[in-house]
Amino acid sequence: MYNEDGLCWSTFMGGGERDDVYESVEDENGNYYIVGTTGSTFMSFPEAPGTNYSSAGTVAYMMRFNTDDRVEWKTFFGGNAANEVTRGTGIGHKVDGEVYMAGYSDSEALSVYQNVNGLDFYQGTATGPSFKGFVCRLDKVLGEREWATYYGQNNVMINGMVGLGGKKIFIVGSTQSTTPDLDVSPPTNSTYWPYSSSADGFISMFGDNDQHAWRTHIPGTANDPVYDVDATGTRVVVMGNTHSEDLIIPALSTTPYVHGHFGAVGGEDRYLYEFTDVGAWQWSTYVGSSGSEQSTHNGVSIDPTTKDIALVGSGPLNLDVVQGPGWYQNTYPSSGSPGFIARFSGTDRSRTWHTYLHNGDGSVVYPTVCTFDPTGKLLVSAYVRDGDGSLLQALPGLYQQKEFNADVSGGNIEHKDPIVLAFGTSNQHFYGSLLAGEANPGYPEYIYALLHRRLNGNIYVGGVTSRANNVASYFPLDDGGGVPYFEALWHGGMNEGFLASICAEALNQVGIEEAHVTGVTLLSANWAEGRLAVFGLPAGSHRLQVVDAAGRVILNDAGRSDGMKLLTELPALAETTYLFRTTEHVARFVVIR
Repeated sequence: MYNEDGLCWSTFMGGGERDDVYESVEDENGNYYIVGTTGSTFMSFPEAPGTNYSSAGTVAYMMRFNTDDRVEWKTFFGGNAANEVTRGTGIGHKVDGEVYMAGYSDSEALSVYQNVNGLDFYQGTATGPSFKGFVCRLDKVLGEREWATYYGQNNVMINGMVGLGGKKIFIVGSTQSTTPDLDVSPPTNSTYWPYSSSADGFISMFGDNDQHAWRTHIPGTANDPVYDVDATGTRVVVMGNTHSEDLIIPALSTTPYVHGHFGAVGGEDRYLYEFTDVGAWQWSTYVGSSGSEQSTHNGVSIDPTTKDIALVGSGPLNLDVVQGPGWYQNTYPSSGSPGFIARFSGTDRSRTWHTYLHNGDGSVVYPTVCTFDPTGKLLVSAYVRDGDGSLLQALPGLYQQKEFNADVSGGNIEHKDPIVLAFGTSNQHFYGSLLAGEANPGYPEYIYALLHRRLNGNIYVGGVTSRANNVASYFPLDDGGGVPYFEALWHGGMNEGFLASICAEALNQVGIEEAHVTGVTLLSANWAEGRLAVFGLPAGSHRLQVVDAAGRVILNDAGRSDGMKLLTELPALAETTYLFRTTEHVARFVVIR
């Protein structure tokens, strides 16, 4: 009954009140975890073992799905009053059997807990009506709380978390007071800037035994919250927004790209700060234009192969476009509001790609997530409204939703629909699809969590959707053949979390070889009934290869182009994506029967 082409699994996620999926992570054994916020009761969530470390209010939660996408446990964490709000916004894991969530709460009665060894950081109380940060460690197998602590006292919001190197966890956010003292001496040569004023951004590290081992504020005199963090190897990058005009930026001679404040006095710009894994400041820059821009949670990512840094956001005016190879947009739409993608070299931090992101004139595009997959393809999610559909790009074998949904009132086109995009290692735009339903008017849909899962190669998407209580309204659901957790029923709230797994075999096999081919020209190619046609090769003879996604050469031959196309016979091929290449040219083609 529930079977969407190209979706391996798609389900509503939550109970009878507002539910959100904010972040996700995969551990070294292929298990999948989500963290979010819910107003639903423990018993109305998916049936699974776990513990409720709260008694009322809006609470944070974490859930674990095994390798078959079955729910193994759920854990709620919050306060004891109906009007309290506890948000789970960050998630990370270590390779020693523990998983972490972080966020913020206005409750003074969180179920904090100090580990019996007494070495981990512990702040047992936090007072006042404003938000306080929290960090919580759970056992991976059972979801039981092993350690939970407040972090900070006054208007502290933890917005993101990442694990690194097996033994380190980094948190980022904003605070209106100094961050807590360290448990141990900070690493040699680490950087520390003290609290300045307003809502300072910060980054903090918990090391072995979860001791508070390093932290620094972002050194601006105005609001400069940190929204996201990513890390790989010895590199840690944070991203945020700032009204400060005096962030610490290195001299121009140190890196190919650094930039000072863009906008007018009081204007808002994005920024990037890079540290080593032991807290030594390496690089920082403003990223923006003459207008006022915004960044978002989950908006920065590091390419695991090249160590390039990608950043997404919205609202740029007079963007200084850097075309780079592959796809780009260099014009601001005649109306509407675009997003942007920026990319910086992992070698020297030069700006290699900076493009508008819009869906045509009149469109609104607000990016919410970016993440690299293990082969260096960039996945981006945004919400989109109106336009000509130029971001929608079909790729055979992947889920494709190309029609905006009307809202359930039967009136206007949906206010905001989420979209998933994929770009290749040379910034080629390979794929774009909506992932949306007929939401309630005025209640947009968002994708907050986007992850390439190494276990099965699929793209896992999480977020929130909304609709009126109309059983006929649409959202793409797929029961995964009856194996995983699946909930087709809407429980009655105006907002409901969702999870979806996009079958991504075709996408996984796009762009792999391009990463190893430089100085080539991209061509187009079509396969039909055992014959391949390649368009754009110069007239004459060419040595050619056809390569599968694993890099195996399945044809090594010569062919002749008439200046328009080259035709060659191919052996029987499986249904997947392949690469045609010569010394100076490359093309992809997909076999479908």
